[in-house]
Amino acid sequence: MRLVRDLMIPLADIPLVREDSTIRDAMIALNKVRHVQPEGRAPLGTVFVVDDKSQITGKLGPFACIKALGGAFQAVEASRDLSRAGISTDSIATIRDHYRFLQEAISDMCGRASSILAKDAMHPIFESIHADASLQEAVLKMGAWNTLSVPVIKGNEVVGMLRLLDLFREVSNVVVSHPEECE
Repeated sequence: MRLVRDLMIPLADIPLVREDSTIRDAMIALNKVRHVQPEGRAPLGTVFVVDDKSQITGKLGPFACIKALGGAFQAVEASRDLSRAGISTDSIATIRDHYRFLQEAISDMCGRASSILAKDAMHPIFESIHADASLQEAVLKMGAWNTLSVPVIKGNEVVGMLRLLDLFREVSNVVVSHPEECE
């Protein structure tokens, strides 16, 4: 029986960024390790965020970065609610003017990536899975948590990360290679 530890990415292979690092710093850290993944393993897309005591407090991946960089889009969408609340069209136009970046190139997001802190964009970590847990348990928990990755612990210490991608690859390999058990 395979266990979570058989699929996890060891902590030593996962970039760590401090809470006061920027999204740009996290992207740089990911780019450094992207090309050094073992054969057959998809590139890493998540960094762990650590506090000043080197304790992991969150994770930062592509979705969190994009969401943070585009966060002001939500403010423009909120203008509909402002209109319904009786805010004048002139005031709403002023708000839209402040969010002119909607027309800018992606390369112009560099300034925002250099000003948004990891702690403000990260997904706080509330869940973890034990290294000795079964893959069946991992399937159930990750599905229930609706997450793409989860820290792997041994005792109270984080020792790695399990990605949904790796878990799915393992499960799909079993399903495909044992069709008689799937009917």
